[in-house]
This record gives sequence, C-alpha cells and structure tokens, in this order.
Amino acid sequence: MTDDIRFVLEQALRAPSGDNTQPWRWVVRGESIELWNESSDDPLHTLYSGSRDNSQASYLSFGAAIENASVAATTRGYRAEISYFPDPACPLLIAVLALLKDPSVAPDPLADFLAARVTNRRPYRRVPLADAERAALLSATEDRALGEIKLLDDRQSVAKLATIASLHDELIFSIKRLHAYIFSHINWTRREDDRRRIGFYFPTLAAPPFTWGFMQLMRHWWFMRIGIACGLHRFISLEQRIIYRESGGYGIMLLPGDSPADWVRVGRLTERVWLAATREGLSLHPLNGVILLSLSVETEEGKRMFSRAQRQRLVEGSEGIARIFGVERGRIAFLFRVGRGRAPGGRTSRLPFERLVEVAAPLEHAARSPHER
Repeated sequence: MTDDIRFVLEQALRAPSGDNTQPWRWVVRGESIELWNESSDDPLHTLYSGSRDNSQASYLSFGAAIENASVAATTRGYRAEISYFPDPACPLLIAVLALLKDPSVAPDPLADFLAARVTNRRPYRRVPLADAERAALLSATEDRALGEIKLLDDRQSVAKLATIASLHDELIFSIKRLHAYIFSHINWTRREDDRRRIGFYFPTLAAPPFTWGFMQLMRHWWFMRIGIACGLHRFISLEQRIIYRESGGYGIMLLPGDSPADWVRVGRLTERVWLAATREGLSLHPLNGVILLSLSVETEEGKRMFSRAQRQRLVEGSEGIARIFGVERGRIAFLFRVGRGRAPGGRTSRLPFERLVEVAAPLEHAARSPHER
C-alpha cells in the first residue's frame, strides 16, 4: 500500500455512520480500493434500512466515506473514478475506487475540513443562515447526479420539523428492543470508548453532566417501564424537541433515483454539505430517525416492533417532512438541522485502521468478498 492510498483511506475512515457502527471493510488492490458492506445482520438494523436486502442507513455512510476518499485523493493529485455495485454477483461490494494520477486535478477546498467535521447535538442559536452560508451549502451540491438539497429557516417550519424529529426519541425510550439497541451503543467513560471504539461516547450526546447518573438508571428497562407509566418517554421527547427548535434552519437531501447506488450517491452529497457547513463554522446534526424508520413500517420486523398507531405516526411524520419542504415523501433520504452553536462535548472514536483495511492481490476474475478468500 502506498502512502497516498493509506492517506486517502485514513480520511475515508473519518466518515460518519449511523450509531458510529463503521459498517465497512476496505480492500486495496494495486491502485484500486474496494468498499465492502460489513453491516450488522441484527434484525434491528433492518429497521433503519427498509429490508434485509437493502441497507439505506449504511448506504448513506458508504457514500460519505467515498466522498471523503474522493476529496482526500485530490490533495495528492489523484482523480477517483467510482464504480457503484460493479459486480451483480457480489451485492456486498458497494464500490470500487480507481485512483488515477491527473496533473489537472486541483485540491478540493473541502479537504481541509475532513478532520474537523463532527456531529454537534447541542442547541444552536436561533439565527437564520446568512446568504453567504446558504450559498456555500447550496454550492456544495452542484452535481445533480448526487442528489439535491433543500433548506428552510422560517420559525414555524423549524418548530414543526423539531416536533416530527422528536418522535424518534419517544420511540427509543418506549420500545424495549429499540431502547436496548440504542443503549448498547453508548460508551459511558473515555476508557470504555477507547476500548470499544464503536458507538457513542456519552459526552457527544450533549446531555448535561448531572444527568449521567439518571441515564445510568434509564439504561435498565425495569426503570423505563416505571418511567413510561409516568410519561417519561414523552417528557424526553419534549426535551429533545426544545433542543431541535434551537436551530438556524433545517435541510433535506433528495435522492436522484431509487436504487441502492442512488442512496450511496446522496450519502456523498450529504458529506459534501456537512464539510461545507464545517468550513463556514456551522454545526450540523442529522435527524434521520423518523425517515429511516418509516421505511420499515410495512416490513415483518417493523410490524413486530411497532404498534399500528406507532407505524401510522411514523408514516405521518415522514409525510409531514415532505409536505413542509414541498417534495415527494419517497425522495427524502436525509433530514438535518444546522446553525451556530458551542462545540460538542467530545468526539466519537474510530476502529483501528488495520482492522478495517487489508491489502490483497489483484483479481483476474470477478471480485469476491474478503470473507471468501
């Protein structure tokens, strides 16, 4: 592996992923890089993906990682040619990136912000984006093949979107298996976070320090059952709704099509917007729970997990987002809030490079999964 390829992959591994699961495996073959899907096969994972055959939540993460790699490659004089799902016989092979030396390639200005990009769950100032800030986010989405962005900042719409987004928090604290899944991804101490290097480090959740002990109680379902009887899950949802209202504005990413490759493409677009926001000194917080969970309401797992009323609320929530932005529900891939706020209380860790990347000899025939060698 050359130093340039290692650098490109180090930046790719900085990409965000749902619950910081880092669902990828990278295989280097000469000047080409393969990206493989290593998503969990836990049935709960499909709740955020629509089905076992598609993995929308992970596709967004793969797109972000590909964009990081593509941006980083420009700083070393490479152009990344990307082939999405190149082998129909290997659906877990998400993409192949061919790095081509090109003297005409200029460093992407977003490359300087790959290390600085971070999720910020704190309240933001209620100040709409300046014209220059809005223009910077929109200019990051000029490639319509990746998708489209829409922004809004009127207070009535912000309040409605905050209410819809907070439904995800209510469900997390009122459904046993969903509650267990989320809490299994929280690392309570720096020592635990350094050991696991996956999931959330507690300070990144932006919860006040004095709530640490109460959160320790809430991780136990017996405590939550008592709390639910007293309306605790609705109180938590209300608390989050108030935070979500503290925003400069909201945005959505629209799919260019409905294929798995389109979900990967819009993941690339999302990362470009996030990097552009970082360059402008803005914070960004993904609020995609309702959108992704609404994809699962007609699946067997979704029907087992959610009551009829809960499924209806998820559908109404996703339809509400579409109505507020004036778009078709099926085109929305990503919802986020954006604005200026205090720096987050911490950063999530990443798995070691050597655990996620391997070097392999070039293949003469169709690519095979790393597990099949």
